[in-house]
Amino acid sequence: MNETSAINYQKKRKWIRRKDHVENFLISSLPVIGFILFGALPMLLSLVMCFFDMRDTDFSRATFIGFQNFQNLLDYNVYGKDILYTLLTTGMFTFTVPIGLAIAVFIAYQLNKIKFARRFFRSVFFIPTVCSVSIVAIVFKMFYDEKSGVFNQWLTSLNFESVPWLTGSPVLFSACMVLVSVWSGLGYATVLLQAAFAGVDESYSEAAMIDGATQGQIFRKIIFPAITPTLGYLVTMRLIGALQEMNIYYQFGYSTMFTPMWTETLYAWNTTVVYMYNMIFRNSYQFGYGIGSALGWILAIIIFIITRINFKLQEKWVCYDF
Repeated sequence: MNETSAINYQKKRKWIRRKDHVENFLISSLPVIGFILFGALPMLLSLVMCFFDMRDTDFSRATFIGFQNFQNLLDYNVYGKDILYTLLTTGMFTFTVPIGLAIAVFIAYQLNKIKFARRFFRSVFFIPTVCSVSIVAIVFKMFYDEKSGVFNQWLTSLNFESVPWLTGSPVLFSACMVLVSVWSGLGYATVLLQAAFAGVDESYSEAAMIDGATQGQIFRKIIFPAITPTLGYLVTMRLIGALQEMNIYYQFGYSTMFTPMWTETLYAWNTTVVYMYNMIFRNSYQFGYGIGSALGWILAIIIFIITRINFKLQEKWVCYDF
């Protein structure tokens, strides 16, 4: 009887372990299934579309044209000029990375010195991160308004003429979008950097002060190297996000759609992702899904190359020894 019970117990244990393995496999496979359905398959489908002239999603009406879509995008006389404009506009957003992170480092460093109400101020700086892009667009449209905007009211109070921020020129419009992008991403970077500053061992700074080091030397030689892993992560993520910028630019695009500035030249002064979206969804019968997908893959290759260069450069200034 005891031997039979032991055998049954062992079988039950094996069945429970097998059940646990199956459950763990199913749970762990959910992210993989999600990536395959919503990541890998769409990427593969877009790669196939690159080689077809497609005006809609029906492959039966698509025409195989090989690398013609890529040739048209790189040909200056076809789409190359517009693509150059979009890359320049996208490149402007990469300036938000050093500007935004420099401001975030300063704020986080000062915030780390505050002992009273630190959590309150940290929450205040994090507000832009949780705000909807639509709400941010509405607020900054009020700031940029040519007649009643805050910025133009300041200028007129100083006896300057008001500036058409959103309708003056494509370059000025893009510069305004850069400011909005810096403000939107400031809170997330500030909170992470403040946590990095708080994690620096104060014994290093105290030992340096005993040896006669100044505050500037302590920050440059001890504190800043200690936060470079966090800073390197933020540089990578913000750089990729800047190259994929769409939401802010697209929200503000409607402000200029029916103004004299909205010409074919301005239409090209979009970010690359906005231009790709317009190709595929808003003007599919003029451009098509194929050429839009080709532009997406060109952008992906550019992002991959820039990210690899960024990783290589980080080996020279990111310090993991602290």
